[in-house]
This record gives sequence, structure tokens and C-alpha cells, in this order.
Amino acid sequence: MNFFNSSNTIILAEVDESKVTPGAIGAIVTGLLCVATFLLLRNFYKRLRRLRKDQ
Repeated sequence: MNFFNSSNTIILAEVDESKVTPGAIGAIVTGLLCVATFLLLRNFYKRLRRLRKDQ
């Protein structure tokens, strides 16, 4: 299957944007990013508290 026309540009198919959704994979990735952000912030604030006690 050739996706290029004679001028070497990609031919895009017509897609109904109202039917395109992130689906389950998008929800899982978003959830993992939220969990990772929470864990990083928790660790950051724990280290800040420890730093303030040492000074």
C-alpha cells in the first residue's frame, strides 16, 4: 500500500473527529501520569521538610 503520492506528501484519510477518542489506553496513561506526579510531589515535600529541620 502506497501512502505517498507523486510529490512525496502523505495522503491523509477523512476521519470523523467526533468518533476519535483516547480510549482505555489514554485513560490508563493519564492515570499513571497522575500517580507518578503525586508520588514525586510527596517525595519532594518530604525532602523539603527534612531540609528545613536540618537548618
